[in-house]
Order: sequence, then structure tokens, then C-alpha cells
Amino acid sequence: MFYSKAFQLSCLTVLLSLVAALLWFDYYIAAIFVFIGSYILNELLWTDYIRYNRRIDHCLKCSDASRVAIQLSNNSFQCSEIIDQEDVSVLLEITGKATILGYLFDPYIEIVCEKKPIKQYFERGFEGKRYINISHCIAEKKTIQLRVRHCLLIEKNAHLLINKNPDLTNKRLLILAPHPDDAEIAAFGLCRAYDSTIITVTAGESEPGQSLQQHVGSEATALIGRLRAWDSIAVPQWSGIKPEKCIQLGYSDGTLKQMYKQPDLAIDAINKPLFRQFNRISLASDGDKTADWRRLTQDVSALISKWQPDIIVTPHPAIDAHSDHQLTTEVVKQAVNTLQGLNINFLYYVNHLDNTDRWPFGVHQSLVAPPPGQYELKSFFSFKLSEQEQIDKACSLEMMHDLRKYLTVKKQIRYKLQALFLGRKPHPLGHDPYFRKSVRANELFFIE
Repeated sequence: MFYSKAFQLSCLTVLLSLVAALLWFDYYIAAIFVFIGSYILNELLWTDYIRYNRRIDHCLKCSDASRVAIQLSNNSFQCSEIIDQEDVSVLLEITGKATILGYLFDPYIEIVCEKKPIKQYFERGFEGKRYINISHCIAEKKTIQLRVRHCLLIEKNAHLLINKNPDLTNKRLLILAPHPDDAEIAAFGLCRAYDSTIITVTAGESEPGQSLQQHVGSEATALIGRLRAWDSIAVPQWSGIKPEKCIQLGYSDGTLKQMYKQPDLAIDAINKPLFRQFNRISLASDGDKTADWRRLTQDVSALISKWQPDIIVTPHPAIDAHSDHQLTTEVVKQAVNTLQGLNINFLYYVNHLDNTDRWPFGVHQSLVAPPPGQYELKSFFSFKLSEQEQIDKACSLEMMHDLRKYLTVKKQIRYKLQALFLGRKPHPLGHDPYFRKSVRANELFFIE
């Protein structure tokens, strides 16, 4: 595994031994330069959180997608000879590897077609099967040229995964957000384009290191929760959603797992009425100052019954690694099962992975491809965002209080070093990683 813990520990041992030796022989200035140089290398090379083997194949099996073999000629192919419709999402499955420079700089492939070229990035030091999202270049029905940078394609044989996009015309969408900002991070463009409603399950008010008792009873977390509850109602208006079509359920952040494991146990939720104060509609549980899984399911069931959605957009229960995200999808599925006569389809998004915090790889405005790993799904759906929509999405994130946290000095130094030496330019509106990860040329969804 590239940059493994054992490798990093070995490098640290060598560094400390070298510094100690220089100090022993009174080479103080040399010791300082070695220490500073090692710190810079660490910030450039070993701060990417990637906990998987970068040299294994990524694999996406989609039962509803057509798989077509193609051969690349000079890193290009004629898509008009293969794809005869526009309303599809297409992934190009290639086999590639990073060059020597691709171990230091972020490798990427530039997709060149009739319009403005667009980039898709890979993890540094990668090797094996990967996927390139070409969904939004095929409409031109011309030759698609791939320009490689810090990587190379090691096989001419490739495959296309072609999937018919879901028909969302005149459909009602219900977006489930475990926390304020999840809907904007995952589906701002989709929300703006269609008749959408947002349910935010928790106020997202927890602070790191707090116990549940401190969290529920703290004045600071109550204030954070009120701010974020306001965000969950106010910010969606930037995408055209009316406030009466946004509701904050006000459950306490970090309590869903306990509620799910003990569904009949009532836990403290003294701030729930406070967090619901901005809602334009009422629920039967508004006055409750306790919470349990049954109440949560009834709340979601009542809202689904009220709004009668055709499509529910919610976190993928297996790929998204955050427990609140997984349980949000669990509760919405249980709620749907209590209702009769509804024909609801699901679109799934992913905001968190447990094997890396770098995905989607690369800088803002580039493409989102499937997450690293091996998955079996029915299909995928790539929704295109224009440059103006990307700007508006970034503005919606900038309005979110949780994404405007203070940046530590250590991270300030890291980001400046990476921008200077690696070309990782930060988003101009915000330093939070979600500005990089979610302000992209597309939003990617999955269908089980």
C-alpha cells in the first residue's frame, strides 16, 4: 500500500535519528533545515487520508447499464458510432496508472470535446481499472479525446457503461438531509431543477468531544442548533425552494444510532421545539421534549403522506459511511413501508466515505466519478451543473454556518503549501473541504 502507516513510521524514525545525529555533532542549522523540509514533505505527501490499496481495480457493476467494448486509438474514440441518444449517463472504464510525477502531483485526464475541456482526477499513485465520467460530452456526438497528465493509459481496450437517465419531468422530489447542508452538498442542482422538498432530520448541533448529556443540555449547542436549523429553512430558498417546503425535524445530532438500537427508549430532546421554531408547517410531535425511533418514523411518514413524492433522494445506506446518513435512509424506508398506494423510486447520494476524505478527487469544477471500491448497483445518474449553477451552489455552502469554521494555523500552512507546490487551489468562497468536493461539474446519484 502506497504511503502505508509502516512506511510513514519508518520515515519518521529515520528523520528523528537524522535530526538527533545533526544536533549531537552541533549541526544546528542543518537540523533545523532538515526538520522544516521534512515537515513540508509530510504536508505535501502524507496528509491525504486514503486507507485502501491504490493499486487495485475499482469495480462498478450496474445491472441496468449497457456495457460496450471499445478500443482507444491515440487516446480517443468516436462516441457517435456507439451512443445514439442524449439522455444517458456514461462512464468510460479504462486501465491506467500514475507516472512518477503522479506520485507527487494529482494525476488527471482532460476530456476534450467540442465544448470546453473538463478534467477528472484520480488519487496519486493509482494503478488499475478506473472510471471516467463522460456523460456530459456525448451530446456533441463527436470524437472524444483524452489528454493524460501525470498518468498514462496502459491498455487500448476499454468499455463504456451506458445507462438511461431517470425521467424526472413533472416529478415531485423529496430530499432527505441528515444534517443542515447535506441537501446542498449532494443535490443543490437537482433541487433547483425540479419540484423539490427538503426534510432535515437533525439540527447538526453537536460539538466534538462532548458527551450526549453535555450536548443536549449545553447553551452553546442550542445556539449552534438554532443557527443550523435556520440554515436548513433559509438557504434552500437560494435554489428556489419555498420555506413551506423545507422542514427541520430538530432531532439531536448524534442520537439516531441510540434511537435505532433502542427504539422504545425515550431520550432527552429538550431543544427539539426550539429547533423546529422556523418550520412553516406543524407536526404532531412538535411539543415533545423527548425523542425515540417511533416518533421519528411517524414524523417522516406524515410528511411523505403530505407531499406524496415520486422520488426520494437520500444517502446510500451501504456506500455512505456516516451512521446518521445510513439511519436517515433506514427511517425513510421504514416510513414508506407504513404507507399504502405510493409508487416511490429512490435516488441515492454519497457525502462520506470511510476509506478516504479526498473523494471526489481533484479540485472544484472538475468531474465526479464513482467512489473508490467495488459496488453492485442497478444504475447511476450524472446530473450536469453549469458554471453559474456551480457558483450558486458554492454561495449556498458559504451561507451555511457549519462550513465557515475557523481554519487552524496548521491547516492554513498545509493549504498554502499544497496550493504552491501541488496546484491544489482552494475555492475562492470557502476553505472547508466541501467547497472542493461538492462544487463540481456534476452531481452523481445511484440507483439500487
